[in-house]
Amino acid sequence: MTFGGFMKYIILAFLSLVIYGCSTTPDEKDIIKVAQNIMEKDGSDNYLRIEYIKKTNGIMKELSGQQVYNLEFEAKITIIKKCYYGISNDEFEAYAPSYRLFNDTKPKSPLTDSGYVNYFTSYFQFTRTDNGWLGPDGECY
Repeated sequence: MTFGGFMKYIILAFLSLVIYGCSTTPDEKDIIKVAQNIMEKDGSDNYLRIEYIKKTNGIMKELSGQQVYNLEFEAKITIIKKCYYGISNDEFEAYAPSYRLFNDTKPKSPLTDSGYVNYFTSYFQFTRTDNGWLGPDGECY
C-alpha cells in the first residue's frame, strides 16, 4: 500500500469517527452527571444520595423546530439527612429544607427521616445544540 492510499484510509477513519461521535445521543452516564450537577448546585447532595440511575428509554422528537431527546430513567435515591421529600404530579421532588431537586414547586410532604429509600421513574430533556446536547443542568453533553 502506498503512502497516499494509507492516508486515504486514515482520513476516512477520522471522518467516520467524527460523524459517529456527533450523532450520539445522551446516555446513562449523562443522566447521572445531570443529577449530580443539579444536586451540587442546589445543595441537595447534602441530603440525598443517588444509589443508582438506569436508562429505560430514549425518545427523539422535534419541538418548535429544535431536536430534543427525552432520556427516561429509573432511579433509587436514599435520604441521608432529614429533608422534605415527595412525589407529586408524576415528578420526583426532594427538598433539603429550602433546596430543590428536579422541580421548582414546593413539596406537599412532611419532613422525611434519613434512611428513607425511594425508587422512581422520570426523564431529563436534552436539546440539540451546535456544541452537543444541552441538559437540564445547563451543561452540554
